[in-house]
Amino acid sequence: MDAYIKPMNLKLPDGTPVRCKRRGLKIVFSAGGKKGEGLLRRVDVSPDPVVMLDAALQEAAKAAGVGLTIEEGGLFLDVG
Repeated sequence: MDAYIKPMNLKLPDGTPVRCKRRGLKIVFSAGGKKGEGLLRRVDVSPDPVVMLDAALQEAAKAAGVGLTIEEGGLFLDVG
């Protein structure tokens, strides 16, 4: 999971910093001044770690008010 999250720490071309951290079962996602948290839920979502991480990232992005789309080989943000 950490190998998937680490490359998400970057600066967008417009200068907006994007950060993602895992602390235990909590995923903390921030883009600019917006911040949100999501939980890795095995029972509610799936025992598959990929599905769990995707659901936690979506939850954190939604809490931050950021649109997040994960497609094959790419991660797309709608910070607007």
